[in-house]
Amino acid sequence: MYIEFVGIPGAGKTTLVAETRKLLEQAGVFCTTRATFFSKNKKWLHKLFWSLLHPQYLDLYALLLWLRLAYRRRMGLEKTATRVHEYQKLRYQLAHMKKKSIFVWDNGFVQWFSNHVVAGLVGKEAMTDFIQKRIPAGTLLVFIDTPVEQAIRRMREREARLRATIGTTMQEKSAADEEREGEAFAQSRHIQKSMLEELVKRNLATLILDGTRPPEENAMVVYKKIKELLLA
Repeated sequence: MYIEFVGIPGAGKTTLVAETRKLLEQAGVFCTTRATFFSKNKKWLHKLFWSLLHPQYLDLYALLLWLRLAYRRRMGLEKTATRVHEYQKLRYQLAHMKKKSIFVWDNGFVQWFSNHVVAGLVGKEAMTDFIQKRIPAGTLLVFIDTPVEQAIRRMREREARLRATIGTTMQEKSAADEEREGEAFAQSRHIQKSMLEELVKRNLATLILDGTRPPEENAMVVYKKIKELLLA
């Protein structure tokens, strides 16, 4: 079973994945997440070789989409290569999914490719078709509906903690920059929700969570939904 968490940056996806995994493993159910695909001691060189050895999990159209987005957003080689690598990891997992396997992902098809719609590179309907063809039956899509202001605040708090550990300070953003950031987050949130609504019409299971609630509570909601779907 594949569970994909969707939400704007700062929505709480990574935290919720960790909490959901904890509940599943406490119940004796092993699951793989994006973060546990490789063991912690694996270095970037190992991951690079892995990607080079598994080109079959990167289809040509997806690669073209990544390159177009990289060009549009000036993402840089390292960030683009990381996105491609993550795409390969997910498609590898899905290709080797066994009946009782559970994969919990905090960045996946809807999360990634909604960005192409936001950037104006692909229409929403065409992108939804692309995603539907790659998502397996029995998928659960979980949307974390977090207010834009709260998500941005979380992102800044996280950045401040990171900078504190390396001894640098954050640059203050102008009011215009803050307004543009808020508009970008709001647009991403709207596109993600509308794409999920379209996927619901195509009989994919979805769950909407209140992103202002504690992650432990939301993880329990997800856990109960997984149990419900597995017993159906």
